[in-house]
Amino acid sequence: MPVGSFPLSYYRHCSSYTLRTDARDRFGTPLERRFSRAQIRAMCSAAGLVDLCFSTRAPYWCVVGVKAG
Repeated sequence: MPVGSFPLSYYRHCSSYTLRTDARDRFGTPLERRFSRAQIRAMCSAAGLVDLCFSTRAPYWCVVGVKAG
């Protein structure tokens, strides 16, 4: 079984501090709502962001945009 299939395998080369803080953000929040890529794109566009660039590697939930105007 490839290492990449294990939960949090992305963090295998990171410090324990990074793993701890990111795990808290991802799994320890009392209220969580997940969004699809299309929903994130729509929210960013509604906020006036253009030239959106989604991460193509883990962590996939990262997106960067430029404020229009």
